Amino acid sequence: MLTNITFSAEKTVLERARARAVKKHTTINQEFRLWLERYVAADNDQVLRDFDATMSKMNYAVAGKKFTRDELNERR
Repeated sequence: MLTNITFSAEKTVLERARARAVKKHTTINQEFRLWLERYVAADNDQVLRDFDATMSKMNYAVAGKKFTRDELNERR
């Protein structure tokens, strides 16, 4: 479901944005939606970078063998 929102922008900036959107065969609304998706995804990108960094710090941990399914599921 789409929700309407209102923003303020300088008239000249808005005119340039409209012209650019026309060249791309799109609208300012569509471009804003795409930008908003990338903005939200940036948080996820940081989480993934943090996870990768943490996993890199743990590369010293070596199990020494490949475990069977039963061994992996064993409860002590």
